[in-house]
Amino acid sequence: MTNIRSRSPIVLMLTAALMSVSSAAHAQTTLRLLSGWAANNPFVTLVEAVFIKNVEAASNGQLKIERRGPEVASPFEQLQPVSAGVFDILYTTGAYHQGQTGVGNIFDTFKPDVEAWKAAGLLQQADEYYRKRYALSILALSPIPGTHFVLREGLAPDGTLKGMKIRANAAFEGMVRTLGGAPVNMSPAESYSAMQKGVVDGATVPVYVSADFKLYEVGKAMTRPTFGSGNAQFMINVRKLDSLSPELKKILVDEGSKIVPIAREALDRYSRDDESRMKQNGVKVAEFNNTLAPKLNTMFNEGILATASKSSPDEVKALWELAKAKNLLNQ
Repeated sequence: MTNIRSRSPIVLMLTAALMSVSSAAHAQTTLRLLSGWAANNPFVTLVEAVFIKNVEAASNGQLKIERRGPEVASPFEQLQPVSAGVFDILYTTGAYHQGQTGVGNIFDTFKPDVEAWKAAGLLQQADEYYRKRYALSILALSPIPGTHFVLREGLAPDGTLKGMKIRANAAFEGMVRTLGGAPVNMSPAESYSAMQKGVVDGATVPVYVSADFKLYEVGKAMTRPTFGSGNAQFMINVRKLDSLSPELKKILVDEGSKIVPIAREALDRYSRDDESRMKQNGVKVAEFNNTLAPKLNTMFNEGILATASKSSPDEVKALWELAKAKNLLNQ
């Protein structure tokens, strides 16, 4: 029987290599990501998938991320399962969980400048809140493009929404009324059918999905300027994060920072493409009158502040006041 001492140097090297590979495979950590969007959504294809790929590459395979979408948990009820550790990472938007907390949602009212958020302490304050309340830490909080109205016919002769029924939600109700319209509460996905049937005369819609929803088939105009902003968040369960080695923790934090400009550029590009598709299908630009146009962001902010303040009002107020003091409100 051959013992290890009689083996050649090359055999010993191969044995060591195999043991190393076996050890690395054994050390692989799988993280479960819960996503607020279906697999074909641009947030997934342009951002989430890139984040997953980059984390796995940067860790040399030591980290693997398996994603599940909203088919396993409603986008509006995803904080709890990640907080409880059923999933490890959450990719969502503050608007989806405004029923539980308005802290993420209030960032929609800030100038879309992440570095300024960091310098002002806004991100740190939000992260401390999510850690304390939900045992979640923010890996990335990225601005996303804003909103416009898609209308069946166009603006009223005075450059407003006067006399129109407009698809909206609670955050847009005050804005629609100020612009002369009557808000009708429904989801963006219902806009096409409602416009087609004449239930509404138009809809508030994110600028990056209007063509995806094929609203060019039921609308002749889209309003300008656009208004507001949005945000998308990667958050991780703190207990899971703390269970990782310092090297793997650093990779997740670093890749969270790196995905922010990637997401911003990709979604801005997608929005421009969406606008181009709308125009190619005959949709015209309708400009708000000169009195209202400069006030759109302020109207948007007031609506977001009102809805965000319904939950965690003290924390929302503190973030709003800090952003205001630092001249970071998007007005």
